[in-house]
Amino acid sequence: MGEFKFLPQRQQNWSGRYRRIPGENYAFHLRPMDEQLQVVILWNLDDLTYTCCAVESPELKSLVHAISEVKRNMGGSGGGSFLVNESDQVLVPSSDGLGSRMLVGEVRGSLKFHNVMQGGTFTLGDDYGLSTGD
Repeated sequence: MGEFKFLPQRQQNWSGRYRRIPGENYAFHLRPMDEQLQVVILWNLDDLTYTCCAVESPELKSLVHAISEVKRNMGGSGGGSFLVNESDQVLVPSSDGLGSRMLVGEVRGSLKFHNVMQGGTFTLGDDYGLSTGD
């Protein structure tokens, strides 16, 4: 996958398919880290949970701004979970439990994350060193 790009669009209600595996580990999150909201993923390994922050870029800042804005517009604090679906659309669920969702844009390429265990960076599409079943 190429360099990460975020293509914002006017926020709109999303009534299309929206399914995700329950739990914190199967979505992207906006969380306060170092006094600012950052995109993170949670990585469970050996009964520990690691928080991996996305590598900063102007495109990432635009994504964070769009998600945070729609989270606030839906009554939240600005942080929380979001998904990128199979069509590269960024979908943001409300935190009120009523099931509303908003489409805020599309992505191209893959987000890079800091590898807190081994150093360096990785993408979620990186399968180097993995075998079937890993």
